[in-house]
Amino acid sequence: MELVSPIVTAGTLAFIFAEDISRFRIRVIWFVLLLLSIIIPNIFFNTDSHWLVSSVSNILISGIMLSLTIVVLKLIHPNRFGSLKKIGGAGDLLMLIAFCIQYETIAFVYILLGTLLLALFCHIILVRITHGNGNRIPLAGYMALILLITLALAKFNIVNLSSDTFWSQSLMLYE
Repeated sequence: MELVSPIVTAGTLAFIFAEDISRFRIRVIWFVLLLLSIIIPNIFFNTDSHWLVSSVSNILISGIMLSLTIVVLKLIHPNRFGSLKKIGGAGDLLMLIAFCIQYETIAFVYILLGTLLLALFCHIILVRITHGNGNRIPLAGYMALILLITLALAKFNIVNLSSDTFWSQSLMLYE
């Protein structure tokens, strides 16, 4: 199971990236497989419940961020903000939930902010290269690509995604 879960996760992330980049639509089955490949090892092979506390706090952080985004958009553009579909799709929300479950809290904040900045950077470059319109951003695809890269870096012990101490020490929050 220790070998199967990363392979399923990597394959699922590759399919999510490919479908979101090419069609701006993602089949829900890929998210079901992704969430199962993340949750099952935590349930069966993780003896403490720290991942559950981290997941809940990450979901709360995401909820606060999304709520603030909606409030700011309603204040800035009250007439143009018609529905939540203009902010993002179901794929973006499901990928955000996968991020919430996958990472510890400090790592989640770092990786989420880094992912959003890298997604913006990648989108600007792709729009300029392809001369397309930049109205739709495949955020779930970019998030899947960055999650795939961070999981590969963690597999080769370049970064430690399962410990908050790595991220705290990189911020020099404590000695």
